Amino acid sequence: TAAGAIAAAGLDWRVVQKPIFVRDITNPKRSIKKIDGRVANVRTSDGKPLGVVAPSFKIVQNLDAFAFADAIVESGEAKYETAGSLRGGKIVFLSMEMPKTVKVAGDDGTMKPYLLVANGHDGTMALRAVITLIRTVCMNTLTAALGQHVSEIRLRHTSGIESRVAEAQRTL
Repeated sequence: TAAGAIAAAGLDWRVVQKPIFVRDITNPKRSIKKIDGRVANVRTSDGKPLGVVAPSFKIVQNLDAFAFADAIVESGEAKYETAGSLRGGKIVFLSMEMPKTVKVAGDDGTMKPYLLVANGHDGTMALRAVITLIRTVCMNTLTAALGQHVSEIRLRHTSGIESRVAEAQRTL
């Protein structure tokens, strides 16, 4: 299951938004001031900050980003292949191998396509699902897969993302 893949990859943590404070060193009392217009996305398991974002950034939890994959795997259209986090959890991914092979023009061999889902918690990446021929295992292969994909669904972390994730799940 997606939950099992998430647990096996160490992605079974949540992200919350926390206010950001700074100490005013120019003030003799060294008062603490809140930074307006920004919040920190923080991993709940260890309190690690993952990124500084606008308060309007909508978090998509790891399980929510990947949960739709269970229906695809149960249908036999794919099987779980790899999952992981990159840059200290700022980016997470789940890759599924699709059972059908494809022929590549100019090559006698066949290749396996993958359904890759990647999500950014640091504000630099939309939630993305792509069909790619690249097996994702690290940042280099993630970058290559996201850059050389066959098709893509991209969802920005803005208001209403929950309904767009549900629609993407139906589409996939």
